[in-house]
Amino acid sequence: MKAFRAALVGFAIASPAVAAPQAPAEISVRLDGVEGRRIELVVQVDLREGWKTYYKSAEGYQTEMALHWNEASADAVEGYEIQWPQYETFDFYGEPVRGYQEDVDFPILVTLKEGAELDSLGFTLEAYFCSNLCVREEIPYEIEISTHQLRLPWSG
Repeated sequence: MKAFRAALVGFAIASPAVAAPQAPAEISVRLDGVEGRRIELVVQVDLREGWKTYYKSAEGYQTEMALHWNEASADAVEGYEIQWPQYETFDFYGEPVRGYQEDVDFPILVTLKEGAELDSLGFTLEAYFCSNLCVREEIPYEIEISTHQLRLPWSG
């Protein structure tokens, strides 16, 4: 566990100054359905070779995937639940860790507040990835609910 802690401490100290030459994963979000106050999203994570992500939080650390709502969506969202896929246990510097080493889809159920109306759902996805170092990715998304279309933050 000491090696895992050291890797995360290294992440916390070095992350502002370290730029990974290539992102640890291709991440996309799709709208899977809308029914009443419930919105179903799927976060698709295609991990690059040698990278891992975690099932909930790694022991003693906040490495769990999270959604942070933008101002317009925060007023309308009651909460969300990640439907965690079956994880595997793998070795991380001699310590067993639960997570994912291959491509994985994370279904997410979002519940809107009673009477809330949205044309789009805006959030920042926060996810953690480790290889020989750990990085935190924060990616903004805007999901058009009425058209089931994803508007990528970098598209025109």
